[in-house]
Amino acid sequence: CAADPGEGAELAALREERPDHEEHRADDAGGEEENALRARRVDAAVAGQGHGRIDVGVRRPGDRALHSPAGREAAAKRKANEAVRYEKRMEDLRKALHAAQILGVDKLRIFTGSRGVQPRQHFARIADIIGEMGFVAEKEKIHLLVENEGSCNVGTSQESADFIKLIPSKWVALNWDPQNTLALKEVPFPDGYSTLPKKRILNVQYKGKGIMPDSKDKLDWKAILLALDKD
Repeated sequence: CAADPGEGAELAALREERPDHEEHRADDAGGEEENALRARRVDAAVAGQGHGRIDVGVRRPGDRALHSPAGREAAAKRKANEAVRYEKRMEDLRKALHAAQILGVDKLRIFTGSRGVQPRQHFARIADIIGEMGFVAEKEKIHLLVENEGSCNVGTSQESADFIKLIPSKWVALNWDPQNTLALKEVPFPDGYSTLPKKRILNVQYKGKGIMPDSKDKLDWKAILLALDKD
């Protein structure tokens, strides 16, 4: 298991700055399907020494439209830019794989596009794209780990379990973050955990608020770790 380490200065050159909150929200709601998998970012972060991880994410713009002229203009510009970036997704993946090899890590954390109104509508398409990436990663002997993230189409443990069934490759697995499921009203343990295919969990992520004694979001990590060890 590994905690999110934050980003080291040595990887700053590989990091693309996230768009600000308002730009992220500025989108044409009617274009949800068309834009479901526009490439948003390539993250690079290392989690530990021998069990490191590089992050590469495929993100989709937000679903809520900003109806002002400035909002529509920002959305149009971003869509045009993201169309180009989407076409470069395999190039970006290869760069991330190369970085992983340099750093001696064998896992890339990936995401499933910003969450739509009906996220399961996008599962098949996302699985096709990640599956294509999986073939490339397999050749480099690096696993792609799909993280459940509340703002993405795969956000809960149940969604993780259902989604990963669509990708049979052993080179695509799960990065389970139980803390992230709380935002979507899932009970991460034991309920969410019970739904997961244990053999496809290759990394488990925890956050400080999940282990601090006085945190309202504290999870029973002792029970979780014991279950992981048993399973």
